[in-house]
Amino acid sequence: MLNRPCANPGDWSRRQLFAAVLIIGFALLSGASPVRSEGDLQDLRDERDRLSREQAEATSEIDALRADETVVLDAIDSLDADISRSEARLVGIEKAVDSAEHEGAVLEAQIAQTISDSTEVRRRVAEMAVDTYVRGDLGGDELALLGGDNPLDAERYEALVELVTGRGDQAVEELRAIEDDLSVLREDRAAAQEEAIRRRAEAQDQLVALDQARSRQLEFAADVAARIRARQAETAELTTHQILVSEEIRQIELALASKLPPNATSGPVVPAMKADVVGVNAPAGDDTYVHGAIADDLESLYAAAAADGIALGGWGWRDPSMQIEVRRNNCGASDWEIFKKPAALCNPPAARPGFSQHEAGLAVDITYQGAVISHEYSLAFRWMAANAHRWGFYNLPGEPWHWSTTGH
Repeated sequence: MLNRPCANPGDWSRRQLFAAVLIIGFALLSGASPVRSEGDLQDLRDERDRLSREQAEATSEIDALRADETVVLDAIDSLDADISRSEARLVGIEKAVDSAEHEGAVLEAQIAQTISDSTEVRRRVAEMAVDTYVRGDLGGDELALLGGDNPLDAERYEALVELVTGRGDQAVEELRAIEDDLSVLREDRAAAQEEAIRRRAEAQDQLVALDQARSRQLEFAADVAARIRARQAETAELTTHQILVSEEIRQIELALASKLPPNATSGPVVPAMKADVVGVNAPAGDDTYVHGAIADDLESLYAAAAADGIALGGWGWRDPSMQIEVRRNNCGASDWEIFKKPAALCNPPAARPGFSQHEAGLAVDITYQGAVISHEYSLAFRWMAANAHRWGFYNLPGEPWHWSTTGH
């Protein structure tokens, strides 16, 4: 039975993290990895995203390899069981071969006894013939019938006995029976030996085939294990690199945050209750959900834009969990990135949870032709800039798509 690997994947992850922390600590203390400038921020973010993708791919491949490893180890277990059964079967066959050889030896003894019996019959017939000759009942030519090399030539003895007074009939019958016994014994012996040899060869071939299959599976298992170790090593390197890059990003963002003016973000908002939210039919896309207080204004804005040939849509209200998910996608997955990182440092910008007009149902990300407005030169943005204020909507500078009742 093959010993299966018993390493705990959690132990490996902890070792990775511990090694990464040691590397980072050493780098920070020694100054070997100085913080880069603000101009490198986007490149660092792209690098972090690339590392995250590669790490996910490596993890997925390791999972697939572990599944392959489980399959091949199960196959080896099955082959071990088959080999054990075949070995037991071969032992039984070897016993059958030994039995056949023993039976052959017994048959040889029986054949020897039968030949001895035939010799005795020949002697008796010869005595009968001599006795007849002595009495003058048999001539020299007939006596020659006693010659020859084959003691079991029944025809020769039958001719001889026909010349005697009839006392050889019983002897001739005995001779024929002995000859028949010899033939049957030899056939039985040959058949038993051939069957035993055939079964032994078949069992040995099967055992060799099973052993070869097991060797191949063991080689495959070793290859899979080596690939898992290699990918784990790559994952450890990716993890270390990703943590280093994330630390550089954090240092740059902290430096940038310290330079932002106090009023760079809007104040806290009161999230809208779901019961206060209504859907507004959008000429382009699904309904836009906003606070009921601005639903009529948004509907009028959509209608006016449609009348001018511009079919708008938009994404409005978000509950706090949805805002957290937006921050996770735009700003990062750490608690600091989700709840404290300045909105201007996210890509694209996104207000902190509890500070977004979307949570109050008072903001809409306007879409045109299936996508949010991406620049101020688009037809949709120019129309909104010229008309949105009529219904109480104002743009957040730097985000062409974001329109709210406060401009935040």
